[in-house]
Amino acid sequence: MSSFVKISEGAALALHACALLAQHPDDYFPVKILAERLQGSSAHLSKVMQRLAKTGLVTGLRGPKGGFYLARPASEITLLEIFQAIEGTIAPVDCVFDEPVCAWGHCLFRGMIPTLDQKFADYLQGTTLSAIAAKSRSLPDRRKTVPSRKNA
Repeated sequence: MSSFVKISEGAALALHACALLAQHPDDYFPVKILAERLQGSSAHLSKVMQRLAKTGLVTGLRGPKGGFYLARPASEITLLEIFQAIEGTIAPVDCVFDEPVCAWGHCLFRGMIPTLDQKFADYLQGTTLSAIAAKSRSLPDRRKTVPSRKNA
């Protein structure tokens, strides 16, 4: 089924992985476990997590018992930061085409694209990971498979 809003797989993985990390701030998650929870590719998620680490949103612990955790409190990280870490800076567009092609003197969508883009950007900017984590259902206790940062 199609959707109006398209979010890349990389951005979706980043947003969901960070939300998972926000739910468990005292734990760090190996990519393998994150990929299992998100039902995604470990290879793709590994690249996503590396990009998030380069932008300072997550911190990685190397080694066989390594994993990732949020680099800052979840209350300080917006969804827009995560999205832009993967997709780059969001540039507003007026037209779905590179060059406007409407032949009737006005846009077929009558300015809806910039309005929808702005609403989406406002939502991402105004939503923190802590807000998402607070609304999310709690995950099962994974202490047997997810190491705690307190004991590391």
